Amino acid sequence: MENQKKLNGTNKLIAEFMDWEKSDNSYNNVEIYNRKKIYGNWRGASFMKFHKSWDWLMPVIDKIESFTDDLNQCRYNVEIEQCFVCIIDNHNSEDIIKLDADKKIDAVYQAVVEFIKFYNKNT
Repeated sequence: MENQKKLNGTNKLIAEFMDWEKSDNSYNNVEIYNRKKIYGNWRGASFMKFHKSWDWLMPVIDKIESFTDDLNQCRYNVEIEQCFVCIIDNHNSEDIIKLDADKKIDAVYQAVVEFIKFYNKNT
């Protein structure tokens, strides 16, 4: 149960980072988000699949890599190699996030969560 609670929290963090619309209503006291900003695609955090679906996770990587600086240059680079992920700040070539896991998707998911926490703290 605790793992599901933590997973729900990180999935909500990602949904908010992705600018998903949050409903004013809830379903059984669970906040719900609109994935594609069209009605009929609402999801509670426990139904989000960022942690186990590349189709859900890769758009988050795309968003991270879409950030640009004042010169319209790519701000962050996400490098994925086997089960190792490194997110680099291209301004100073520093590694922001470096981690690995037993599975590639777990490493990427964890790196995304850590990046979002970093990004929210520093913007």
